[in-house]
Amino acid sequence: MRWIRARSLGLLLVKLFWSTGQASSLADIARQNKINPTYVGRILQLAFLAPDIMTKIIQGKVPEYLTLERLKGVDLPLDWQMQRRLFHLT
Repeated sequence: MRWIRARSLGLLLVKLFWSTGQASSLADIARQNKINPTYVGRILQLAFLAPDIMTKIIQGKVPEYLTLERLKGVDLPLDWQMQRRLFHLT
């Protein structure tokens, strides 16, 4: 179950970030992926995740508590070390 949740989050990130190269706005990304533009904006803040955190998400190697809802619900610091502390990944 944990692997499926993490894998789904990873696939969502990959799909959204891949499509950003082919879109000129959040509305374009939303239209291409058939999702709400507001949701896209909330998810795109994840583009600023530390690379090692992003890798762990894509590989499904994140703790149970690190869910998409948790990621969307935080004011994500740009400092990668602060992100690691925030998500207890240090």
